Amino acid sequence: MLHARSSGIDFSKIDPDGDGIGGPIRCSRCHLDPAMGESVPPGYAGYPTSKYTFSDVVHRFHVQSAAVQVYDPNIANNCYDCHPGNGVNCYRDTHRTKTINGHNIWCSDCHGDLNQRVASGQLLKPWSDQTLPTCSKCHSNTGEGEGYLNTGLFGKFLNSRGHKDHKILCSSCHGEPHALYPSTLAKDNAEPMTIQGDPRAVGKCSVCHTDRSSSWGMPPH
Repeated sequence: MLHARSSGIDFSKIDPDGDGIGGPIRCSRCHLDPAMGESVPPGYAGYPTSKYTFSDVVHRFHVQSAAVQVYDPNIANNCYDCHPGNGVNCYRDTHRTKTINGHNIWCSDCHGDLNQRVASGQLLKPWSDQTLPTCSKCHSNTGEGEGYLNTGLFGKFLNSRGHKDHKILCSSCHGEPHALYPSTLAKDNAEPMTIQGDPRAVGKCSVCHTDRSSSWGMPPH
């Protein structure tokens, strides 16, 4: 009803599987979501596609809606109001226990708050290396800028490589985004604990180089 009122397109009239009953529909068929593996929104027959991405329309609505502002005046920083929902602790990496400028590091310290992201047009290019944060922003001496950058979808961290000859993915030693070692959730740390007996990012040369000393070292990023 709300979508039909603002755009003139009534969801209940869209019948994607041809069974004579409207819906369900996928938002990113009309609002591009690169995470779905598409470069253009495929659309539905007889309906126009939007020039705005799915990330843009969803987030922009939440920071510009008066009704949402009543629900949460600080919605621009309260990512957990929606992400990921159902009480799941998705941000649990080592940064969760660290501070910056006197407060615990939060989502918007790396990603920027929604007001800033909308105003700068970041959400027009979601999931992109151009708009996602980088490790090198804070870790300039060992961040992605010191390794091999394979930029594109999902940003620089997941696509970048380091170590000798730039053959090893950053995530192979540091873990997944938002669950970087040592994670506050013990089972996330199973790999480093198993192979080196330490929950920190893999830093013992003997893990891979069995002819080397097993002492803790700093890999040459």
